[in-house]
Amino acid sequence: MTEELSLVLRDDFSSDIDELDLMPLIARDGYMQAIAREDEESVDEVITLNVPGTSHDDLATMVQAIDEMVRRVKLAKNPVERYSVWLRVKMNNETNARQALVLEARRGKARVRSMFARHENILDEYQIGITRREWESPTVLDYDWVSGSAFFSLVGGMWDYTTYSGSPGSVPGDTPARLALTSFFGPGGGAPAIERIWIGFRSDLYGDRTRFEPAWDTALGTLENDTVPMTDPTARSGTRTQCTFGNASMLPRVTIQTSEVTSFSTDQRGEYIVLLRARCTEGSTVCPVRLTDGWYTSAVKPNFGSRHRTPVNTTDWNFYEMGRVRLPPVSGGVLLYASQPLTNYALRLEASRTAGTGDLCMDCLILIPAAEGWIYFEQAAVINTDWVTAAETSRGEKIGIFGNVQPKSSIPVQIGGGLPLGGGIVVAAGQPETLSDLADEVRVRLAVYPRWHTLRGSDG
Repeated sequence: MTEELSLVLRDDFSSDIDELDLMPLIARDGYMQAIAREDEESVDEVITLNVPGTSHDDLATMVQAIDEMVRRVKLAKNPVERYSVWLRVKMNNETNARQALVLEARRGKARVRSMFARHENILDEYQIGITRREWESPTVLDYDWVSGSAFFSLVGGMWDYTTYSGSPGSVPGDTPARLALTSFFGPGGGAPAIERIWIGFRSDLYGDRTRFEPAWDTALGTLENDTVPMTDPTARSGTRTQCTFGNASMLPRVTIQTSEVTSFSTDQRGEYIVLLRARCTEGSTVCPVRLTDGWYTSAVKPNFGSRHRTPVNTTDWNFYEMGRVRLPPVSGGVLLYASQPLTNYALRLEASRTAGTGDLCMDCLILIPAAEGWIYFEQAAVINTDWVTAAETSRGEKIGIFGNVQPKSSIPVQIGGGLPLGGGIVVAAGQPETLSDLADEVRVRLAVYPRWHTLRGSDG
């Protein structure tokens, strides 16, 4: 295999626009690769060149080509500029090339009066200092179901994107892949537009991903203080829990232990964004709901912390973001009650009524994985003819775009982490403009760039 060292002009998804081959120019040991620490996103390096020419004018032309790439690095800081400069590298017997975005480029001193320059038309020890990001694959890894017919539930839907039919398989690399393009496409059929979407990714890092349970039905838990189960075909399990508020104060209403949801408690480890699917029975009713969590046994009860109170105030099923939890619970970097098994971990919902006379109906809690990689965006209005895209660009920008063939607008987006290494699952929840329906679903595309810290080899 041919060794490679070049500066390449391109964007995230285009083919190369221009390439400057540095191999004929590189000095002996003129490139010493640096390695960033795990907590660093960039690293500084120096490339030393011996630039040969057939004449001084030819030498000037070659130096100007190098300087032009340095200039393009500066231009790329303007968001209007489409193309960036990448350093592409492959060792002599390394199977696959790798590339890194160049964030900064600086020219060193030029020995234009040296003997080599004056008599042999060689500009020796011409140095370029660069700051680059981690290595990426030059080609995208595409988990594309947008163009297919596969739909995924937005009421705690979960699917394995690495074993799904047509999937490119496990995610290679030694650090999570960059989420370059995450697109959702609506199902149509007159369904209401999806306004908000939460999506989380989970590998086997904290337990067997096939045994993870993202939906905790409230009917499975311990009900108290005027809360009872009721048959409801619009609830995820066919049963909702309903609080009639004999006492309207903030009191515990539902407590769900891990062991009541799954027999694989140890595989539920991780950090999660918790969503509650809930509604009221009367339009003027306002019910503040608070999530607490902790150990729940006869000896240890959940620690009622000070999480925010989220008002439930609609008669239609809607998703409400309740906060984040860690399984097992951690405070200040210390595992609380480390001797407790995860079977004793519990999520508890407390609720009060501050207005109206209606009841509070609770369906389920959806746990969106947030320890490895996750995305949230709003104002999407995804319907059958539109898509919405969340993207982390090669420059580190996190953007959201709403629109079909022509983007209609930018939308708020949050992206945390990347696509985990190896096999993985997606967990999704979506909030329509009107109400949450059990039939809500979307098609999905994940286009990612695998990443490495040091060498790629045959990986990916």
